[in-house]
Amino acid sequence: MGLDNLLEAADIDSLLTEAGEIASAAGGVIFKLIIDGETAQRPLIVLVKPDDAIITFKHGIITNIRYVHKLEKLESGVVLWLVEDYNNMGQIVSMNHEGTENGSMTKERPDLLERYGIEEVFTTGYNGVASIYVPNRRPNRKFLNSGFGASDYQGVTQMFDNIVTGK
Repeated sequence: MGLDNLLEAADIDSLLTEAGEIASAAGGVIFKLIIDGETAQRPLIVLVKPDDAIITFKHGIITNIRYVHKLEKLESGVVLWLVEDYNNMGQIVSMNHEGTENGSMTKERPDLLERYGIEEVFTTGYNGVASIYVPNRRPNRKFLNSGFGASDYQGVTQMFDNIVTGK
């Protein structure tokens, strides 16, 4: 399958429009690559808000992106979380954790990975992070030394407050 076919199958025009909307408000957007042979015979591109990931930069380059997903409620007050680390060695390292609804993780549960068909370590075949972060605009005046972009709304919260309160 050629690149043109992959981009068409991903509906890249709509995806880029959505990414622009997310980046404008959130300061950036992450394009996450998912490889799931049961779902599709091609890589899937998913958009993620920067708030839904922990991004590690080194010298302005992404070395790791960590995603955390709630998988299911195991019992009253106990939730199963999936933590995925996309690292710069071309690996996706996954681990299940028991925890609470608020995201506190108390116990590793590697025995539950198989239940969801998740490999503990998946090698992507690409020597780098299988996700990219695209900043909206730089520099981010709040975090000058970071690799993060700035929201189009940065610096205008006082104006929004005035609109809401009528002052």
